[in-house]
Amino acid sequence: MYFRGKLINKNIIFLPQYWQELVDPTTITVNITSIGAHQDVIVKRISDNQIHLQANGGMPISCYFHVFATRADGERLIPEYEGQSPADYPGNNGEYSISGFNPEAG
Repeated sequence: MYFRGKLINKNIIFLPQYWQELVDPTTITVNITSIGAHQDVIVKRISDNQIHLQANGGMPISCYFHVFATRADGERLIPEYEGQSPADYPGNNGEYSISGFNPEAG
């Protein structure tokens, strides 16, 4: 999942309300691109569906942001695994379709 946007003279990213039940909060990562000048922006904390930012010297923050997180309502993807076919992929393969391959047909 991802959420993106732009902050102008603010220091809090408000995540969508539906993220609270949809994503695993321990997987949240944030990418920041400063607008106008280098601002030395850091993520101070993530809590209550908000991402609090801090800039060097307390200057106002203007930036673009991308927030990424893993969905909490399904099995996690395993990008690399040792197997001979898609049927060897661990977990419930009934959730996936790989170019018409039916893992249940073997």
